[in-house]
Amino acid sequence: MASIPGPTKATGVTYATSPMGADHTAGLSYKNPMAKEGQVDTSLNAQVFLGMVDSMGYCLLAATIKPQPLQEFLVNLINARYGLDIDVGDLMKIGKETLQAELKFNEGSDFHTANEPDPEFVRSEALAPTGSVFDVDQAEIDSIWSKLDNM
Repeated sequence: MASIPGPTKATGVTYATSPMGADHTAGLSYKNPMAKEGQVDTSLNAQVFLGMVDSMGYCLLAATIKPQPLQEFLVNLINARYGLDIDVGDLMKIGKETLQAELKFNEGSDFHTANEPDPEFVRSEALAPTGSVFDVDQAEIDSIWSKLDNM
């Protein structure tokens, strides 16, 4: 997975952790893109949101930094179509359950053990023009799925 981006670190975390593999549609985020801290939480939130979006069959290439308007739109859409009274929390639960199902499938198939470690250049080679490197702590990245139940 040598495609981890340095200047969009939350997306790099997504590439490293997504149950469906390194995919920009699985949790792309530009929120504080070059900051080292907070990127695992940003990636997790984006993956939950986009897991829900994918489950609905809604095509979304990139999410905005503030997903609330889109979340509210989707809630209103589902409520109007099916005569329901769900809220954003109900909708995000779909994203969490989707990721949990994908992780469970991967564990049962040993897919989660198939990835090789990143090559060293991914973390040490600065990217022009900003000089950014992917420096998110690996231990924090490894803890991403332990945070899913507490969202």
